[in-house]
Amino acid sequence: MTTATQLKTVLPVLRLVSDADVEAQLLLADEWFDVARWGGHYLEGVANWVAHSLVINSIPLSADDGLEVSKSVGDTSYSLHSGLVERQADAQELRTRYGQRYLQLAALVGIGGVVA
Repeated sequence: MTTATQLKTVLPVLRLVSDADVEAQLLLADEWFDVARWGGHYLEGVANWVAHSLVINSIPLSADDGLEVSKSVGDTSYSLHSGLVERQADAQELRTRYGQRYLQLAALVGIGGVVA
């Protein structure tokens, strides 16, 4: 069985979260991953899925995680294209960098990577 310690080794930002919170999300992830299919990408995939779930469930890993429409730093500002914001609203995995990485890995392992 995968542990919080293993995930924190693969994705060090998870060290900012308690083992209990990581393990709670890990239990939810377990049934959705086919370990054999994910192979060498399994730990990174689960770690990113867990990190994404933590951010979506309002346990931020850093101040800049989550859906941002605009941001200003000093005299510089940016805003996201409304189409991107709409895509992020429809596909929650696109709302965090961890969800985006999870989707990249899922594409690598193929459609069989996540088991329903």
